[in-house]
Amino acid sequence: MDFKLKVIKIEELYLIKELWEKLNRLHMKDSKFFKEHYATFTFY
Repeated sequence: MDFKLKVIKIEELYLIKELWEKLNRLHMKDSKFFKEHYATFTFY
């Protein structure tokens, strides 16, 4: 599996917001013990 790592400035965090939120929802759905933790996670 190939991937690229890109360092972004803090002003560019909006670029990953949607991906982060999708990943958080996935973890919340699959988690047995940390659903409440993921439910309270926010991007900002």
